[in-house]
Amino acid sequence: MQDAIPSLLPRTSGHQFVIYADACSGVPGALHERTFASVNDVVRRLHPQPEFILFPGDEIIGLTADADALRAQWRYWLDIEMGWLDRRAVPLWHTTGNHTTYDAMSEAVFRETLKLPRNGPPGQEGLSYWVRRDDLVMVFVHTLWSGLGGEGHVETGWLETVLQQHKDARYKLVLGHHPVYPINGYSGSY
Repeated sequence: MQDAIPSLLPRTSGHQFVIYADACSGVPGALHERTFASVNDVVRRLHPQPEFILFPGDEIIGLTADADALRAQWRYWLDIEMGWLDRRAVPLWHTTGNHTTYDAMSEAVFRETLKLPRNGPPGQEGLSYWVRRDDLVMVFVHTLWSGLGGEGHVETGWLETVLQQHKDARYKLVLGHHPVYPINGYSGSY
């Protein structure tokens, strides 16, 4: 590959992946499209390619009451902005975010568009979920489910159960859009 960027690889066993988020894109010519394209250019040039990509939320600008406009943002983000990625070879796993799942309608569009595993807690199927890859378990938590009161709430009982069920996994990643502890000016009941 021309202009390849050497990937950082585990020194021994482990997993090689990329994590990035908060593109707030999905609209042609909008504010963040060019920045997101430059980040994607770097990720696209990594050699070897990552095993998978983690995107913990805010892929699109979202925040619209119009479900069709929201679907159009997702289509643009997936088909155009992320169209370079062969998601069969390099899976792309998402968490929800405050720009993408801010009410019941946007949660429904998120589920319908991304078709993520539906093994989350009751009512959060396709929003919270887990994925097992050999010695790695990844748990994706919805940090703002409308059914738990919105932003800052996580179904911790479900999370504890999933981690217990996969206690044999050597590597465990728990991902959510909001920080566990206040950071960079973000604070609240996270």
